[in-house]
Amino acid sequence: MQSLQKLPWSPILMGIASILFVIAKWADLSLPFFWDELGVYGPGVLAMVDEGIGLLPSALPPDLSRGHPLFFYFFFAAWTKIVGYSIVKIHFFALMVTLGVAWTTWWIGYKLLHEAAGAIAGIAVLMMPFIFAQAHLILPEMLLGGLMLWGLYSFHQRKWWAYLIWGSLAVLTKESALVMVMACLTYSLLFGAAERWKMSLISLSPLIGFALFLIIQRFQNGWFFFPYHTGFISFDWVEMQGKFVKLWNFILEYQGRWAIQIGLGIGLIAFLWRKRTLNPNEIHPWFQLSGIFLLGMMAFTVINFYMDRYLLSLLPILVLGLGAAIRELFLLGKAWRYLSIAIFLIPLNFIPHHQGEEFRYDTDINYRSLLSVQQAAVDLMIQEAQPTDSVFAGFPIYYALKDPRYGFTERYYPLKLTGNPRAEVDLAGFMYPGVRYEKAINDSLKIWTQSQGYSWAEVFRRNP
Repeated sequence: MQSLQKLPWSPILMGIASILFVIAKWADLSLPFFWDELGVYGPGVLAMVDEGIGLLPSALPPDLSRGHPLFFYFFFAAWTKIVGYSIVKIHFFALMVTLGVAWTTWWIGYKLLHEAAGAIAGIAVLMMPFIFAQAHLILPEMLLGGLMLWGLYSFHQRKWWAYLIWGSLAVLTKESALVMVMACLTYSLLFGAAERWKMSLISLSPLIGFALFLIIQRFQNGWFFFPYHTGFISFDWVEMQGKFVKLWNFILEYQGRWAIQIGLGIGLIAFLWRKRTLNPNEIHPWFQLSGIFLLGMMAFTVINFYMDRYLLSLLPILVLGLGAAIRELFLLGKAWRYLSIAIFLIPLNFIPHHQGEEFRYDTDINYRSLLSVQQAAVDLMIQEAQPTDSVFAGFPIYYALKDPRYGFTERYYPLKLTGNPRAEVDLAGFMYPGVRYEKAINDSLKIWTQSQGYSWAEVFRRNP
């Protein structure tokens, strides 16, 4: 019996959860590229595979890089160069990155809080519908979230060289990682004590590589930040309020995550009962640092262009809060430990919410239905298009016809293709969600339509 008690239950549970996660996700690895991975990130990775791998701005044209630093593209292109390309192989690599984020969350909880805290945090990450949906997609947010977690953890552990490496890779993945740098700086100034100025200087070290990238970008592209993106920054109070409501609803309400509030509430009550104070200096140093990061990401989100997936890096922080709640209950004594059962049950509340009822990009697995409709539209248009036909295809169908490596076609078809919704064409195909054909189609014949869930597609041929 004693030997059973000595078994490493926390990593065993994480291992079992990871295996089940991969089994449940395996069929999605063969899905074609979806939405932003089809329009920007997948083509960007493959362009780098074709033209040469690099981290300098000139390694990708701005319409693919969108002015972002290029480590994400570099990372996935390097994997593809090593193992060869197939849609399953590149999606498998993204799946491994997702498991890395979950295990990083487990590791932080396990090392800093409690064995049970690591288990609840890591398993909660894997059970979230948003994480499950994102897990195989070629998008930078999962990689960014993992790099920022390691950056924050390294800074907390005062492993300065590790922080420099992880932090530099994070800011070279996407500009939003600057929030991590500023969080470390703020933490240093508030809680650094005798090492305040040393820590402050170290916190800024990842900016060295980022500054070099921006300077080179200014010479190569003529600007520091992609002009299209800077136009979305707004300090309008009404807009900021609206984005905050979306933010709050997504991270603490949507997909059953409202239950996280209950767990965090239990943890706060247990903390106050034990400490009899809400003094910030009494808070665990990890949550001082990650709490500043969380608030910083929220502030950054409300002034910037909003998308749900930009909030991915906050979810591990929140579920580590559940781990902290369990730790507090254990510190209060045996009578309080039974309350931890309620916190362990919280991830079960995520299970019924994997299927959404509306289009929310890449936050739930409803994109499976959308891809099915898109695939059917692509097949029909290839079948119907004549060599002399001019063809309109609205996004995302347009990109699906551009390159067979995107997963929709077996070979390249030399169609006279346009994505201009006002062009005069012989054949037009579009879908919802997506870009519709804007020209009058009264003199056109609808030859095909199909719908599944909230998605539908139509194909028209102009009458002779």
